[in-house]
Amino acid sequence: MRTGLSLTLSLLLAACGAGDRARTALSDTSGVAAIEPGSVAGAMTIQLWELRDNVSLGQWKAAHPDEPISGGDSAAVGAWLGEWCAAAQKTLAVGNRVVIRTAFFYPPEPTDLAIPDSTPDLVRSCLLGAIWVHAEVPDTGSPLAVSDSVRAQFRRLYGPPVPRPVRMAGTALWEHFQRFHRGHLDVATAVRRTQAQPGPGSRAVISLGILPASGLSLDSTAGPYAPPDTMPLDSAAALAGIDSALYLPLRRLTASVPLRPASSLTSGELTTPLRRWIQAADALPPARGAAALYIADRILDATMCTFRLCDDDGAKGRAALEALGAHFVRQNDIWVSQHAWLIQARALDRDSPIGQRILLAQLGNAFDFSGSCAGGPEEFRRVIAEGERYLARMPATPIAPSVHFLVGEAWRDIVALAHGAGGLDADSSRYGAEAEAAAQKALAHYTEAMKAGPTSPVARAAWRRAWWLRAGLAPRGLRFYCVGD
Repeated sequence: MRTGLSLTLSLLLAACGAGDRARTALSDTSGVAAIEPGSVAGAMTIQLWELRDNVSLGQWKAAHPDEPISGGDSAAVGAWLGEWCAAAQKTLAVGNRVVIRTAFFYPPEPTDLAIPDSTPDLVRSCLLGAIWVHAEVPDTGSPLAVSDSVRAQFRRLYGPPVPRPVRMAGTALWEHFQRFHRGHLDVATAVRRTQAQPGPGSRAVISLGILPASGLSLDSTAGPYAPPDTMPLDSAAALAGIDSALYLPLRRLTASVPLRPASSLTSGELTTPLRRWIQAADALPPARGAAALYIADRILDATMCTFRLCDDDGAKGRAALEALGAHFVRQNDIWVSQHAWLIQARALDRDSPIGQRILLAQLGNAFDFSGSCAGGPEEFRRVIAEGERYLARMPATPIAPSVHFLVGEAWRDIVALAHGAGGLDADSSRYGAEAEAAAQKALAHYTEAMKAGPTSPVARAAWRRAWWLRAGLAPRGLRFYCVGD
């Protein structure tokens, strides 16, 4: 959300054949000797050791018939672990402690972009992609000692730790962490605070293993697919045709540099070359002027925080740029660019390759670069209207697959809202009458996006969205529904 179609699990479970078996720690003895049984750490290690490639939900359920299955609309279970379609949970008593293991299953990767119609078959094919294990340990129970024991066993199973931090979503309260890598598997273990502020009480010892099937990464926070900006600055500069003596000082500003000192606010290190560039752009014909404004906007966006224009005390620098046509708004305690030069560039040359890239940026941000819900909460309405108007006018545009995908996302928001994805911020009853037609519209746009071909990232992203709707799963996330602070 800019700030569920429920799975009939009884059909799913009935369809799971008893003949398929998932590999488990007990059937794979290669690492069992490294696990210390009978302890919380040992129980956690054994549960994570079950994570294997190419294990379907059907196979897992056959091997674990007593485990309850949650559908993909259970947002309270692993809400930060991506677009999983089912989860199997197991609770173990280890002495006076409780260990909970949750296995998460994800839609399979597309092959030929064909989507079968059978709901049970679709969900049964979900693949094991992540296992999450946690045990709450009071401070008096030495959670660090339990965590150290887990880490020691992981070193024996997975080799030496990887000396990098964990940066994925949901890890802000992690401490005392360590990560490992073996084959396709990434593993992390940590102590997680159960409250935002440090203090006495229980902390959870947690472990997470992820496979590529999950689409997750320990190194970044994954978001929904967004069409990339494929116009290099140097290519735009060639289109603008302005003297390189004016372009190169701007290009150098994009190099990786540390935060500028406060003195940079008055030195003109950023504002002076931008002023010279904008003044040169003013005399250009529309197509070249659009390219020049595109460059100016991208340079500003990439560097403004480095030059402290995001800070409250950057008013003088912002004022100098606003005199040239830039515009800024304060959002979440920082100042952000409203991309006025980008919008002006598209007005000058809307159907060029640069104009196309700008339209995708506008659609992706629901024509609201402020982040403050300037268009109201239902920003998906404008994405639908503008996107479908553009496709009617330019049906053969090279960006048609990306436009179809983003418009499909906007229609999908209506389906998600009808099934409660807006929580307390939206009245789901307002969208129920639209949901069925919106789902069909979303599927139609995703199908058009898939015409980009099976190797295209936008086609594969559209396939996953279409698969989810066909499987009867409620969309959990919202893309263009905007809720202000």
